[in-house]
Amino acid sequence: MMEKTPQKRRRERVTAIIILTVAGLIVAGLLLYYIPWPQRIRIDGDAYRVDANAGGATSYTISFDATRLRYAFRDDRLTGHIAIARKDSGDIVVDQDIDRKLWIIQDVTRSSTEDATSIFNGFWVEYPAPVYETRMTQVSGVLSADGSSLLIDIHGDRNDDVGMYVAPAADEQAANRLKDEFGKVVDIDGWIADD
Repeated sequence: MMEKTPQKRRRERVTAIIILTVAGLIVAGLLLYYIPWPQRIRIDGDAYRVDANAGGATSYTISFDATRLRYAFRDDRLTGHIAIARKDSGDIVVDQDIDRKLWIIQDVTRSSTEDATSIFNGFWVEYPAPVYETRMTQVSGVLSADGSSLLIDIHGDRNDDVGMYVAPAADEQAANRLKDEFGKVVDIDGWIADD
């Protein structure tokens, strides 16, 4: 039986190292593609309704408990729960889960000022009795870069939850301050007027 020469052993070691390196890069790429790193977003407290159809009912409370799933090579997703209630009566107008498959969130930066925010959108579907009725509610919004404030636009088939809410904001002055911050990147006033 022939003994392996030092050159042949060196070649085999180099080949094994190359194969292991390529396999490691493939595994790392797949992990970066499929496994996100989470960012917790929690906004609890007062919300102010800013759309033209709000009428006199402008004071609400909100609980936005979400996780932003950040992916390296695909769109980020949102998952979690949102609840909005009228402040005076406590009547719940929104109480829905946020499904990560249907909710996309993307960062937006205004190049002239370097101001940044995130824009998200998604929807939920309800099947109230009788079963043949389906209600789809579309949702979009803007989230501050640090995740401490948001404007959420809920529009769809239901009348009780349709509206635009800014949080955390207890009054019109606080809501306008947040709208101005978001307005540095996104045309919030135009968005509200178009709704």
